[in-house]
Amino acid sequence: MPKITKNLNYTEVRYGNLKIPLRFRNLVPPPSRLVTVVDDADGEKFFCHMHRQQPGRIDGLTKLYRKHRSSAVIIEINEREPKTVHIYCKAVSKNLLSQHDSEEYLIGRIPYRMESLRLCYSVCGRNLKPHPIHNLELRISQLLALDRDDLLENPIIESGLIYCRVLLEFLGIGLDHKTGRLKQKARLKKSTDISITDFGLSPLNVNHAIAGFSYALPAEVDAALRNVIETANKSVAHLTSASKLAADYPSLGLACRVVIDLVNRYLYAALGRDSLVPSI
Repeated sequence: MPKITKNLNYTEVRYGNLKIPLRFRNLVPPPSRLVTVVDDADGEKFFCHMHRQQPGRIDGLTKLYRKHRSSAVIIEINEREPKTVHIYCKAVSKNLLSQHDSEEYLIGRIPYRMESLRLCYSVCGRNLKPHPIHNLELRISQLLALDRDDLLENPIIESGLIYCRVLLEFLGIGLDHKTGRLKQKARLKKSTDISITDFGLSPLNVNHAIAGFSYALPAEVDAALRNVIETANKSVAHLTSASKLAADYPSLGLACRVVIDLVNRYLYAALGRDSLVPSI
């Protein structure tokens, strides 16, 4: 009963397949045949197919990989079970990113999104005077007029909404769509998504996300973060029915400020790094 430890490559993780090493391919079913994959962590069975053209390739493992957020597996094949493959998903290492990739995120991709939040915060600050029709409600669904002074405000506001949600998810904070409350996200949607755990740090819990701000009470921060995620989901990322939470400029501005602070506290400070984007 051979045991094979295998690091998964990007293609295997991305497309949910597994290539059995050449010397063990005679132990798995031929192309196009059914194969049962057993998750040795809990015994759950996955009914998959061998690839129709590539010998030794098992398809249909996306659910298993997402379940454990796998980067490596231990494969066990029993000659007495010719149609079954046992897989144990190894724990993800504390830092999946290479030094080069880590720097790319720390000095490039993450600061870019934080700077977008600073710009959105500035736009929100310019709209604190109630509008005669919309009051303080976000106006991101209107038709753009080329002669208006606020021509660029819509895309800035929309980027602020999306990047707040993106960075909150990166930190481990999401929205429970059943209860409408903030929650800690234990797993990301895709195995290729990057999170704070890829830097060897723990995801935030909700209490850390909403407390410790001199400029806002925890209840205010909680409402602002729920608001920004809900609005990003309903009004920007998808075409859906109206958001249950009223979105306004003060709330979005607060969310932008809080998210920048959270990234600085729990990513850069935790790594002993200076942030390229200061708090507001």
